[in-house]
Amino acid sequence: MANIPMTFHELVTNPAGKGSAQIANRGRIITDLKQRANNKKESKGIDLTVYKDGNNFLLFFKVKSESWQDLWYDTVIELSPPKGVDTSNEMTIASYEVKFISNMPSFAFTYFYAVNKKGLLLESFKTKFPDIFLKEAPKVRNPHMDMGFEKSIMLCAYFLTSKRWHFIDALNNLSKGKPNYLVLYKKFMSFEKKMKEYKEKQKATRDAQHKTGFKLSNSGRQISLRKKKIEPIESKKKNTAKKSLSKKRKKFSSEK
Repeated sequence: MANIPMTFHELVTNPAGKGSAQIANRGRIITDLKQRANNKKESKGIDLTVYKDGNNFLLFFKVKSESWQDLWYDTVIELSPPKGVDTSNEMTIASYEVKFISNMPSFAFTYFYAVNKKGLLLESFKTKFPDIFLKEAPKVRNPHMDMGFEKSIMLCAYFLTSKRWHFIDALNNLSKGKPNYLVLYKKFMSFEKKMKEYKEKQKATRDAQHKTGFKLSNSGRQISLRKKKIEPIESKKKNTAKKSLSKKRKKFSSEK
């Protein structure tokens, strides 16, 4: 599979590409992801550190899990001006080419192989993942090798646009300077360690839910896990009849 450059504009409008099975639902998917990114902006569920190396930007995100408490995923997006194109007058990163990587399970299990084959995977962090993701295609999860609307990457992209940080001047102002790739490599948790942490958080959350009888929805609302006792219809009718008879007896006794 040949390397297929992708611009930031293509990422936020149609990452799956023309002819994808997801294209019919694209509008609904984008609306949903934008809303979720906005929710994360309001709840501080995404943390961003910006670095700049020449004309390239490296964006290191920490993305909070929507399912498990105190679990954060590492997501990195690289933005580079297209080769041979003068972008000195550009105001936004729309035409910048993107590469990315994330240790969120949905990215690794479904899109890692395809992203690598298309030349969109950030090489600096590739060794943080088992070789199986490079060698074995996800034939069931992603048979057409689409990029798709992968949650961690798309949430970060829409987070940028919601904060209006897709403007080049904004990223320049946020920049911490040239990235130290050795430090960032250590900061990016390996997939094996992230999965271990994921399972620990999953167990801790479920144990807490079982103990309290409640779980939290994505909006933070408590939902009871206790099943309501469903009374048979015949039993309800008998209880209603008993209550009615009791009321009549009380009325009769008071009238006497």
